[in-house]
Amino acid sequence: MIAGALGAAAATGAAVYGWKRFDLRSRLFNPLTADNFELPALPGVTLASGAPAPGFSAADLKGAVTVLNFWASWCPPCVGEHPHLVAMAKDKRFRVFGANYKDSPDNAARFLREHGNPFAAVGQDSSGFLSRAYRATGVPWTLVLDRDARVAFTLPGPMDRDIVASVLLPAIEKTL
Repeated sequence: MIAGALGAAAATGAAVYGWKRFDLRSRLFNPLTADNFELPALPGVTLASGAPAPGFSAADLKGAVTVLNFWASWCPPCVGEHPHLVAMAKDKRFRVFGANYKDSPDNAARFLREHGNPFAAVGQDSSGFLSRAYRATGVPWTLVLDRDARVAFTLPGPMDRDIVASVLLPAIEKTL
């Protein structure tokens, strides 16, 4: 009897650990798809105009070429690539949107205040559901979306000056 109870407790503990450690919630029960989602705005983040930065939905991605960057304040490669996003955001032929991945809203907002906000819209992907919908397996992860919001190009991992010049900008040009 005691052995059975201990076995059940161990199985429950292992299940809870696996649920959290391997992100089974977002892997198995993802209610979002790339065609049907809405990310809430990140509180405390403003645009260059001083207006609050909006979140975004699947519908917002249509109508213009969009660079969608999955990032987090706790991600060292995200810090390294951030100046490249700031520079890219100056090109008005396309938009740069950000999906903040599994991050504290306060830390994410502080990060953008300190490093600059390149995003025309930035949403909270606090559970990782949107990253899963786009098959992003980590951060940073950058997508180029065409005017119909279809993925035209995927850049897994961080960007640097060479990758931006030789890979990412040509992919954007091709999509434009």
